[in-house]
Amino acid sequence: MANQPVGDTPLLFYSRRIGLSRGVEVPILAGGRLTGRVGRFSIGAIDIGTRDAPKAGAAATNFSVLRLRRDILRRSSVGAMATGVR
Repeated sequence: MANQPVGDTPLLFYSRRIGLSRGVEVPILAGGRLTGRVGRFSIGAIDIGTRDAPKAGAAATNFSVLRLRRDILRRSSVGAMATGVR
């Protein structure tokens, strides 16, 4: 498979590709998104679950992303992002 990770090599996360596998539609079971600010912190989270799609060769999968960013100084910020696919 062309998109399989090799060792510890991370794959980029493209949220617009959720629901597609090799150009074939994969049913989305449910999903949600949360964005906002709390003080000097900016947060964002996405969680989407898909169903099995044998025609697309895709198993049921859960995609999750969490982003946290904190403003520092006047025009700078520092942040972290975590992704998960199960």
